[in-house]
Amino acid sequence: MKNRNSAYIQFISMSFQTTFIYRYNVIFQVLGVLFQIYLLKTVWISVYLQKNNTSHMNLNTLICYLTLANLQTWLLTPTITDTLQQRIRTGDIALDIAKPVHFIGQLSSQQLGSTLSLLPFLFLAFPLALLVGGMQLPASLQSTILYIISLLLAYLITSFIGLLMGLISFWTFEITGIQFIYRFVNQLFSGALIPLWLFPPIIHTFANFLPFQAVAFLPVSIYLGQLQGIDLLYAFLIQLFWAMILYLLVQLVWHRAKHYVMVQGG
Repeated sequence: MKNRNSAYIQFISMSFQTTFIYRYNVIFQVLGVLFQIYLLKTVWISVYLQKNNTSHMNLNTLICYLTLANLQTWLLTPTITDTLQQRIRTGDIALDIAKPVHFIGQLSSQQLGSTLSLLPFLFLAFPLALLVGGMQLPASLQSTILYIISLLLAYLITSFIGLLMGLISFWTFEITGIQFIYRFVNQLFSGALIPLWLFPPIIHTFANFLPFQAVAFLPVSIYLGQLQGIDLLYAFLIQLFWAMILYLLVQLVWHRAKHYVMVQGG
């Protein structure tokens, strides 16, 4: 057990260091997120000035929501998908499977290291995010604690989605198209571009059956104190439900992928 934990720590450390090797790529990603926040702020200010506001949020709260949602969505990006796809295409995945450490554990550790490595960049970018976007203090101390818990659940959900997309590479070898669709759908239905409260009823109902709302909309709504009582409990139940469902799907797909590799003689 001790050796296994040490191995996982090594995977986390290597993934953490890899991000800093390609730090300029991360810097450009941060600049892209900041530019998106600025554009969203500009668009929504224009919308609020031209129409009577009947939404759940005033303008300042909405801008805070968009700022936090976009920073959070970037932080939780499942980077393990690209790594897994590349190693499957080169055949290096055989070495990973042969290691005396659970394969999914390896991938999860690498994803954790990648996410942790983005935190320093996030802290440096935060003042700029305040400048181009906007921010408010949490609604209360309770909201802060619940937001952190919700954020951790959102991390699990995005990690499992990333693992699922990566494992598909065992059959397709190329998932760039799937990733492109995921990024668009995730940003839209997670509420990073438009809060789900402002969706047309039919689309809002459809979004409620997807896991993406658990990635940004629910955690940020908790941060702002927009969810209370039964709605707050329901939000956590949604996140827990999707975390468990996606975990089981990862285990199922990995079992099939492992069997597929053995059948093919890989």
